Amino acid sequence: MHVEPVVVPRLLTVTARKRFVPVVMRTQRHHWDEPANHGVRECAMTALVEGRVLQGDGSPVLVEPILSPLAYAYMRVPPNIPDDKVRRMEYELRRFAEGKGFCFGTIFYEFKCGMFDAFEELLLELQRAEAHDVVMPSYRHLARSPLLQNSLLTRLEFDAHAEVHVLRDTTV
Repeated sequence: MHVEPVVVPRLLTVTARKRFVPVVMRTQRHHWDEPANHGVRECAMTALVEGRVLQGDGSPVLVEPILSPLAYAYMRVPPNIPDDKVRRMEYELRRFAEGKGFCFGTIFYEFKCGMFDAFEELLLELQRAEAHDVVMPSYRHLARSPLLQNSLLTRLEFDAHAEVHVLRDTTV
């Protein structure tokens, strides 16, 4: 049977040259009664890497591979801190990570004192993405107690094989 390419009318958003570009993905129309094509699904990321994702004008989207290691950030945000100070800290974390040669992922925020929900999410994301670097303003963003800081650092090291990089190197 004949397989013809078609332009799927759904839009993907991909990062190309550090800006978001809407693209149309070109796939093939499969005839599901053929044994060779039965159950095959197109992976958008595979199509993107192989150059089968097209922009609206029909030209392929150029994808630059990320060669630097991925790093995530973690910070505790008390309720009384001004938004401009939080934004400044976000900027410093991003700049610090990129200065160390990391591809900056995202920041995990802990908003409630004594809670560790964002820390648990960070651990899961590090394991899922196989990332091994965490950036934070200081060890006090983990906890005030040195014993609890060491416990959380140990979890990062053994559960996610992660190394912690701090902006202000205060003793643990």
